[in-house]
Amino acid sequence: AVIDSSKVDEIEQIYDYVVVKVPILKPQLNLFWSQRQYMCIEAQLSIKVKLEELKNQMGLLENLGSLHTLLVDSVKDLAILQTKMTELMFTTDRIYLDPSFGPTYSLNRYRNWISNEYHRGTKIYKILNDEKWVGFFMPKENDGTMDGLLGGLFSDFQGEGLGIVLPFMPLLVNSNARKYETKISLNNFPVIQVYNQCGYRFTNIEYVFVKHTK
Repeated sequence: AVIDSSKVDEIEQIYDYVVVKVPILKPQLNLFWSQRQYMCIEAQLSIKVKLEELKNQMGLLENLGSLHTLLVDSVKDLAILQTKMTELMFTTDRIYLDPSFGPTYSLNRYRNWISNEYHRGTKIYKILNDEKWVGFFMPKENDGTMDGLLGGLFSDFQGEGLGIVLPFMPLLVNSNARKYETKISLNNFPVIQVYNQCGYRFTNIEYVFVKHTK
């Protein structure tokens, strides 16, 4: 691919922070962005699964207790969710890892994101286990496909074996979707292993380059 450097110059003059996603097996593009002082901060893995196939793996949840979901259906619930979200939830996030941003900026980004989606009407679900609110899941459904926008376990419940819950969230919420798709950072290798164990298919990888222009 040939990139018009003058167009890139224009973009860099307008924006303080630029993100570029590059397909794998395009070394000329990697070189181009590296020479322009862009940093490769992560690779993103696209995954998907047919929900009918995911049902075959539900036995993995048998020892987890009483697992269910409830909608975040009030501004009060949303505020509680934002409070329960902490910096330790997002340690593999590219904003968290970027020295020009850091943990606090990363947390505020996610809090603002879920607030914006809530007010747009996007469904946000509490994940409850034995009546304890252990995490959240925010999907968006379109034409039979559920897109996993964001989700995770609160830091107080990480390291307790509950990570296996996340791949099954599409089956636990009230949805008519036939398949589920999302993207995971390769920085988060333990989560990738869990999704692989649950039968998700890996469909694409792309590199993410970033640059702070100011």
